[in-house]
Amino acid sequence: MGHALRHLHWLVLLLACLPQSVVSLPSLPTAEAVLTYQASVACTGVPLEPEEQQIAPDESTGEPDLMTAQVSWGSAVSWPLALAVALALGLAVYAGYSRRRLQEATENQQRQQNRIEEQEEEIHEQTRQLQQAHQYLARLAHIGQLVQAKLTLEEIIHCLHRELAEFIPSDLFAIGLINPDRGEISFHAGDLSADTMAQVTHRVDELHLPGVHALMQEKVLILNNYPEAYRQQISDQTPPQMAEFPKAALYVPLVQQGVPFGVIALHSFTRANQYTQNHAHLLQSLGINVVSAINHARYHEQAAETQKELNADLLYTQRFQQSLHSDLTILGDLVSDFALLFRPLQLVSGDFYWCTHTQDRYLLVVADSTGQGVPGAFLSMIGQTLLQEIIIQQGIVGPAEILEHLDAELIRVLSQENETYEGSIDLAVLSIPQPAHEIVFAGAGRPLWYIQNKELLQVEGDPHSVGVRRERPPFQQHRISWQAGNSLFLFSDGLTEQLGGEAGTPFLPQRLKDQLWHIQHLTLTEQKEYLEEAIDRWMQEGNTTQTDDISWLGLRL
Repeated sequence: MGHALRHLHWLVLLLACLPQSVVSLPSLPTAEAVLTYQASVACTGVPLEPEEQQIAPDESTGEPDLMTAQVSWGSAVSWPLALAVALALGLAVYAGYSRRRLQEATENQQRQQNRIEEQEEEIHEQTRQLQQAHQYLARLAHIGQLVQAKLTLEEIIHCLHRELAEFIPSDLFAIGLINPDRGEISFHAGDLSADTMAQVTHRVDELHLPGVHALMQEKVLILNNYPEAYRQQISDQTPPQMAEFPKAALYVPLVQQGVPFGVIALHSFTRANQYTQNHAHLLQSLGINVVSAINHARYHEQAAETQKELNADLLYTQRFQQSLHSDLTILGDLVSDFALLFRPLQLVSGDFYWCTHTQDRYLLVVADSTGQGVPGAFLSMIGQTLLQEIIIQQGIVGPAEILEHLDAELIRVLSQENETYEGSIDLAVLSIPQPAHEIVFAGAGRPLWYIQNKELLQVEGDPHSVGVRRERPPFQQHRISWQAGNSLFLFSDGLTEQLGGEAGTPFLPQRLKDQLWHIQHLTLTEQKEYLEEAIDRWMQEGNTTQTDDISWLGLRL
């Protein structure tokens, strides 16, 4: 419409610019002019030239020739009138054309708006579907994580049944697992209202059973309207008898590396058309997680059974090892006080203590074997057995000589067991004659500490262990004068090397020395309790745990 108005404006301006003679209408001729014109035509037969034409009066009547005057006037006004009519028609046509263009533009705009709205609706629907798909996948991933965290088959079945209830309602949920060696499939089934699992076993050749058929044929079975669907998909015979026929059933096989692994079975006793192909796809998408979880549960079960057997063996070994430990109460006639701190890292220990009493002396040993747990316990039991043989059967009582024989025998025994195995033992040996006023000491990698006259003194043993196959100097023997009231200490390095404290550093011998000196006025039992608290506090400060077997023996003569 705006274009039409602009064109009309220009037409009006054009008319305003035309000559006045064209635009203006002439005045009507007078009667005299008409008569003059008619007389001229009658006399000469030639009309006046335009500039000469006058409307003369009629000679006969003396009145102007009105017909001639009308013709002349009509000729004068035909051009402006035609122009005006043409302009009006043009404007009308243009206005109609403009209205049609405007209507078309409006309709195109409406169509475009409709298309935009349709596209926005499609985008909204696609976004909604993507969000649903994302939530669906996130939910499946969450279910997969929950399943793989379970440690037993029963927990896996209950978890799947519970978490899938909103996607695939079912009254009974079961997983069947194949045992190829026995040619059997064991089904474990349960519902959400029961804690116990029902179990039934079928042969792999019983293909008339839906679960066996689905697994061995590696085919998904959707049995809506159960009896009829069974006859269509499995056999034209009557379905196998059950306590109650389900109205619908779904069976999804589980495959591991192309080999049948198991089958997931769902039963609905309330709805006939319960399951769809989408339900089957959902279970198939969880198949990898289910297989992984079951394998993990089996491994955990086997590991638990192995651990149970190992614990039983360890308990037996522990009892056997404890039977080899000597009864320290035999030192009662020798000492006025004694205390033992013995804290194995595991059930069995590489540390051991041993003592015996012969006719004229007491012999006492505190030892630390290589390794902890079973390897360390193995060495410690060999060491205790060899000490019994050397001291009691062979009658060798000198500490240095005991170490020499123990070194040779340990190398011989370990060579028989394994030529490449090298185990060693660090130990301190005390021989206390009776009656006597001295202590004889020899050490293989371990020292002797004692407090005399309120001073803590130390006797270093030899730096080499027993059982090591290399050249070494002979073990040295040390004699220490004995006085009533002296305190003696033997210990393994598990105490001084225990990590802890704010810096996570070893406890160190110097810290142990300082503490023993400060608590020397306490009884040895009280000293033992003090050291236990100190080492526990040390580990707590460093947020550490025990790293080695710990042994400490205190005697007061």
